[in-house]
Amino acid sequence: MAFEVKDDREAPAVDTRTVLVIVASFVLFVAFVMAGFAGYMRFAVVTDRIDQPLGTFPVPQIQPDPTQDYLGFRARQNEELAGYAWVDRDRNLIHIPIARAMSLVARKGAAAYDPPDQAAAAAEAVAGQPPDGAPRAVPSLPAGPYGARP
Repeated sequence: MAFEVKDDREAPAVDTRTVLVIVASFVLFVAFVMAGFAGYMRFAVVTDRIDQPLGTFPVPQIQPDPTQDYLGFRARQNEELAGYAWVDRDRNLIHIPIARAMSLVARKGAAAYDPPDQAAAAAEAVAGQPPDGAPRAVPSLPAGPYGARP
């Protein structure tokens, strides 16, 4: 008795020839697009500017000597912080040096944070005389909101 082998497999429904045609068409399309871009780049894009060397740029003159500028800035700040100047003449406000302000606050002790006595402040402002040995503001400079301006 011979065994008979039955082949019940289904034949593939995809035609191999159609798949190969689609893949070949896609490859040809990509090659055509790449050739078109290469031709466009060769003839339409200006490339002679790329070959020109760049010129030399001048040195920026924003701050030629930063060390000297910083030292001058610090000197002006120290002069303002260590000198006397009017802040507001109408309201009798005077800018005084930090050391003098600290000594006034220390002299008041616990009462240093009480509201200022307007009469005493006005009398000091009118007198406008710093204590002996205190540095003076430069009189030729106009007074700014925090003292003499550079």
